[in-house]
Amino acid sequence: MQALDSIFSKVAFVIQFMALFTVLTGVIVLVGAVLNGRYQRIRETVLLRTLGATRRQLVQIQLVEYAILGVLAAIVGGGLSIAGNALLAQFVFKVAPVAPPLLVLGAIVTAATVTVVTGLLTSRGVTLISGRATTTGFTVWPSPDRTLAGTVDRSEEHTSEL
Repeated sequence: MQALDSIFSKVAFVIQFMALFTVLTGVIVLVGAVLNGRYQRIRETVLLRTLGATRRQLVQIQLVEYAILGVLAAIVGGGLSIAGNALLAQFVFKVAPVAPPLLVLGAIVTAATVTVVTGLLTSRGVTLISGRATTTGFTVWPSPDRTLAGTVDRSEEHTSEL
């Protein structure tokens, strides 16, 4: 019986390690997705500023967007993990599946919080952009046709005219 307990404790450790690894991988993917969307967020902010949005409204929009994204991701991830847990418990371990409701709720809240914090940290400074930025040719994020200073690079145009 002690050997069986030892085997189950090792299996439990491996499952916990894989869960932690999965969560860390998910956080890395989340950060990459949020950073990738920064350029679009800047353009959206400039457009909303041009239409008259205040900084507070822009922060509220981002807060709600990231909260919804986090809750939906947590619900989908939680649902898939509960389904996997149930299938493993029933067909592999031949025991009744258990999904503690408080643990599931805590995971959903944690995932939403991590998403909101990550999103707001990567979007900091975006809400400070003025609506005038589009009319002056200013860019915060360099694009291929612009220099780092934010002005249009016309050096190629002048050399082609000569």
